Amino acid sequence: MNTMQIYLDIPTQDIGLLQELSAKMGWNIIDERKSQHSRSVKNNVDKLYGVISLPTDYDYKEMLAKVLTEKYL
Repeated sequence: MNTMQIYLDIPTQDIGLLQELSAKMGWNIIDERKSQHSRSVKNNVDKLYGVISLPTDYDYKEMLAKVLTEKYL
């Protein structure tokens, strides 16, 4: 038997209908809902996007090397 996985985003009010149809057709449904945590993290990241401004000649590799040297030496 060949199988295929399909991921669907459907409205919550239609989940019952999908479960009934899949039971009639002999399909398996695995419910993997996204956690609220991942949504809140994304919202926080969106809020912070563009908050800082750095000089155009800022070299992050040099700053990273300096910070790591201070931390571990």
